[in-house]
Amino acid sequence: MAEPSDNQTASAAETPGRSSPALYGLRPALVRAVIEAAEANDRERVRRLVEPLHYSDIADLLERLGSDQRKRVVVFIGPDLDPDAMAELDDAVREEVMDLLSPKQIAEVVSELETDDAVAVIEDLDKEMQKEVLAQVEPEERADIEQNLAFPEDSAGRMMQRDPVSIPAMWTVGETIDHMRETPDLPEDFYDIFVTDAQKRLKGTLPLNVLLRTKRPVRVAQIMKTDLVTIPATMDREEVARLFRDRDLVSAPVVDGVGRLVGMITVDDVVDVIQEEAEEDMMRLHRVSDAGIREAFRVFRTDLVAYEAAVRRAVKVPLAPHEFDALVSFHYNTGGIARAALTRHLNAGNRVAAAEAFMGWLKPAAIRPRREAERDLFRDGRYPTGTIPVWAVDRNGRVDFSRPIRRLTEPDALALLAGSIARPTPQPQAVVATWWQRLIRMFTRKETT
Repeated sequence: MAEPSDNQTASAAETPGRSSPALYGLRPALVRAVIEAAEANDRERVRRLVEPLHYSDIADLLERLGSDQRKRVVVFIGPDLDPDAMAELDDAVREEVMDLLSPKQIAEVVSELETDDAVAVIEDLDKEMQKEVLAQVEPEERADIEQNLAFPEDSAGRMMQRDPVSIPAMWTVGETIDHMRETPDLPEDFYDIFVTDAQKRLKGTLPLNVLLRTKRPVRVAQIMKTDLVTIPATMDREEVARLFRDRDLVSAPVVDGVGRLVGMITVDDVVDVIQEEAEEDMMRLHRVSDAGIREAFRVFRTDLVAYEAAVRRAVKVPLAPHEFDALVSFHYNTGGIARAALTRHLNAGNRVAAAEAFMGWLKPAAIRPRREAERDLFRDGRYPTGTIPVWAVDRNGRVDFSRPIRRLTEPDALALLAGSIARPTPQPQAVVATWWQRLIRMFTRKETT
């Protein structure tokens, strides 16, 4: 099969929704295209590449970019940045993005989100900035956000949406349907209607599927469910997640101390909690502390000496620093530098074939982005950017690539790496293009005795 031309590759990157071999998620080619457009200050191309993406993919893209690239992309997208992407961002990256926005812009983002997502965006701001942002939000929305912020950080009250659909029991099915058709500000997603009395005390729930199957004249009181599963606003969010799992819930009402309806929690909110709690548990299980990562850096740096020596033995031609770094990364991951076709091509003087031969090592399939990054580093001198993912490893040494349990920013990584190196000898060096190069230099720096 013929290899795709450069034009075909560029075209595929420009049409992320139609040409991806995977159904969902970001392709490395698209990420590279965005990086190239950002570094070329090509505002229109950045916007054209990002505009078709789902908000979760926009968040993923921003997390993969380096700080300078991320700043350019956010500035280029401007007011078209999907507010839902802000709620999906990793906390450290979201804080960096928020620093690029004015209080007015943050207020505009918050105003477009459901209460629970708005709280997730605004709760990490300092108190003064929170006040400045909230002052520019509509009074009714501001009141809802402030009431959620008043609850403990890990409580149901923090994560609930404050705009559930509630109706009186005396209404008919027809009146309920007409009410929903005529109400402009219904929640974006909901599965149940809550039945309350005049004091907003919860009396029952009416699933949408039951409502739609019932004739218009039937009264809500006749078909509502009264065996209620309610969530106190002060319940810990882990308990909320456990309740959803045990009772197979898709939504549940949140009540205050006297049983009044104050909000609702839906399954999409709980999925986020389950993921976050699983990551925290995994970090505890695998002792992913700063000290643990410093030790991992120390071990890595020690191991790296042997891998560098193996590359020097296998390769018989002079190498540029970025070529050497790419080969060390390849060998560290595969252990195949001595028998790899790329080494034979390189020693024969065919660097083009050597670069393409990186892609002959694609097991497991999840390793493809790393191979592509190594190939690009070898061929173009383009070092990876963005945050460093920390992956979980089970006791059998298998890596779980489904989702990183932590992401290190550039300052995080450099600080932890510095802590893993005893008495480094300062060395004058040229200006370095990326922080990844600084990491490589720190790994290979000599120690004094």
